Amino acid sequence: MAAFVESAAFSGVRLTGMHPHPALTAAITLTAGVSVGKEVYDRFSGGDASLKDLAWDGAGMAAAAVLLHQTKP
Repeated sequence: MAAFVESAAFSGVRLTGMHPHPALTAAITLTAGVSVGKEVYDRFSGGDASLKDLAWDGAGMAAAAVLLHQTKP
């Protein structure tokens, strides 16, 4: 899910005319916030907060970042 959020955020930011590298930084920042926010929400709403989920989110973010870094302007 984190890879999808990052890709969607990157696409949205690029539509505003931002150059690829700052757009990727913005997308990664947004995705990290969503991922951590979800775990905090789970923690305080009776859900199952998990460091494993957060680690997998990090892996998804890294994979998406590698692919998005390769996109042509």
